[in-house]
Parts: sequence; C-alpha cells; structure tokens
Amino acid sequence: MWDVADVMLDGNITEIINHAFGTDLSLMDLIKLLYRFQTGQLTDAQMVQVIQMGSYFARNTLKWTLAADNLDHWLKAGSLPDPSVFMDHTLIKDQDPVAGTLCDRHYDAIVSGIKNRLLAPPGTKFPTEATTITGPLGVDIVVDPAESPLPDGGEETLYYDSSSPTTDSHVTDLFNAVNAVNLVSQVRVKSELLSTGGWQVTIVEWRVWFWDSYDWNKDKQFASIPIDVFDTLPDLKQYRSTIEDAMKRTSINPSVLQEITVYDAQMSKIDGKKIDMGDGTTMQPMAYLIYSDDYWTFDASTTCGHPTVLTIPPP
Repeated sequence: MWDVADVMLDGNITEIINHAFGTDLSLMDLIKLLYRFQTGQLTDAQMVQVIQMGSYFARNTLKWTLAADNLDHWLKAGSLPDPSVFMDHTLIKDQDPVAGTLCDRHYDAIVSGIKNRLLAPPGTKFPTEATTITGPLGVDIVVDPAESPLPDGGEETLYYDSSSPTTDSHVTDLFNAVNAVNLVSQVRVKSELLSTGGWQVTIVEWRVWFWDSYDWNKDKQFASIPIDVFDTLPDLKQYRSTIEDAMKRTSINPSVLQEITVYDAQMSKIDGKKIDMGDGTTMQPMAYLIYSDDYWTFDASTTCGHPTVLTIPPP
C-alpha cells in the first residue's frame, strides 16, 4: 500500500500531472490507470481516457502535432459524415525510406512494365481487367484494359502502387502519425522505334502521391508515445526512488511511467463503438482514410542515378 508520505507527495504534484496530461489525476491514480492500461484491465471509456492523455502529452510536451491530430481524429471519426482527411504531401516526399521505395521497387516495376508491353504478343491488353487506383485527394483513377501503343511508337501511362515506410524511427511524430503509406507512381513514358531494331523509351513524367488507412486491424501496428515521466517532469526526479519503491510494493512495474504504447489489438476493441465518457460526452473511434493533398514529381536520374532513357532490344 501507499504510505502517508507517498499520498502527501501525490497531492503536491497533481498540478504537474494536469499540465503534462491534461487531466485532473493524482499521482497514485495516474500510476494505477497506466498499470491497468498496460495489463488490459480498462473499460472502454478508460481506454479512451488514456489515449487522450497520451495524445495531449504528445502534442504539448513532445510537440508531435501530426500524431496527435490523427489520433484525436480517430477518436471522433465515427461521428463524422466523411471522416477522411488530407495530409500534406511535403511531409512524405523527401523521406529517405520513401525515396528508397521509389528508386528500387517502383523503378524496377516500371521498367518491367515497359518491357512487358514492348515484348507482349499482339492483342495483349494491359491491365488484364479494369483497375481502380486511389489518386490524390482520394479521387479514383480508372484504368481500362487496352493494347499498349508502345510497340508501335507512342505514349502510355503506367501505374504502380506499393506500401512504403515513412521513416526508420518509431520515436518520431511522422511514424506515429503514419508509419507506412500506400505509395502510388503515375509514370508517363514515350517510345520510339529504332532503325537498328528495338526501341528507345523515355520516362517523360513521373508523379507520386500516397494514401493510407488509419486503422487498427493489422498485425503489430502500434502507436508509441515516450512519456519518460521522470525526465519530462523534472519536479519528480528528486522523488524517483520513493515513487518506484512504492510502486514495487504494490507489484506495479515502474516501466508503466516510461511510455504509452497502444497496439492494434487494444485499439480494434473500441473501433466502431459509441462510448459514453461519463461526463455527458461520447466518443466514436473509427478507422478512416488519409489522402495525399497533392502529387509531387520524381526524377529517377537525379534521386537514384537511374537512367530515364532506356534502350530496349528487340525480342
């Protein structure tokens, strides 16, 4: 049990906790709440409360505005007629993992698509069936099957869509906002017949955008907010050993004060529910779509050192 000294200390720092987490909790109640969160003993309303506390801390102490915005939006998305949001494409376009995905996976796929079209038997259609691609701002792009004009010398637009990490570090604002996105390439190419046989194919324009599903139904997805209470709340440092000893006496691991990590299994349990918060308000967590607010142009020659003019020999 907590002794009298602990309770007195507890009362002295309630204001500090309120400033950090945006809620009126005593130290003892904060620790118990985080412990019950970590051990899966919370009601739906308490789960929302911890998520709100983590978001408040992320926004006001860590200055993570992207992660906090997306998490806060998820908590109310179910009450909105259109919960989808647009995200600034410039936050994504210059990230190293994104450039790496474009330079490797996307470039290889586009080159392979060019070769497949040039060497395909007459009458072959690309794609084999109508395909819908998510465009910037969520506007659908429909691609119907058609023979490629490239073998006879012409222009065609190729598409490729794949997942890409946004950053290599999980302790960043961007990772906890969107740790991976669906990256879409729209590549316009032009072919010319060579007198010696074969083709010269030029990548005329390469546009890129992204979209993402902000949901909690994918294995091992998580949001991690490092609260590091004793480091971020300096007034508590002098009491660290006293607090940790008190926690150990009640079999609470001090690690609960290090970070708030919310896993997909926890989030999916309240996704789609209408939750009474006990103060007259409700929350309606729900998965939603995030769309790139625009496209950006990509140059494989300057970014990757890859050729954008290709010579393809005849079969």
